[in-house]
Amino acid sequence: MRLMPVRFDLTLTLFLGIPITAIIVLWLFRKESVLSLPGEEIWECEICLGVYIAPEGEKVTRCPFCGSYNKKQEARI
Repeated sequence: MRLMPVRFDLTLTLFLGIPITAIIVLWLFRKESVLSLPGEEIWECEICLGVYIAPEGEKVTRCPFCGSYNKKQEARI
């Protein structure tokens, strides 16, 4: 009985290509996570860049980290 020789390039492709392809496919089809609760918005402080949650509809909020006031910015197109 004659055994087939193992090809290095095919082995390398299988052991590296399949896991890398699986990681890419999982990354492309990931679900976006929801960071805020209903009725709340995510804010970023303009001074300290801290991220916090505030009630939805607020025009001005106070940063819990540095105490500065932040105003809602209008979307610019």
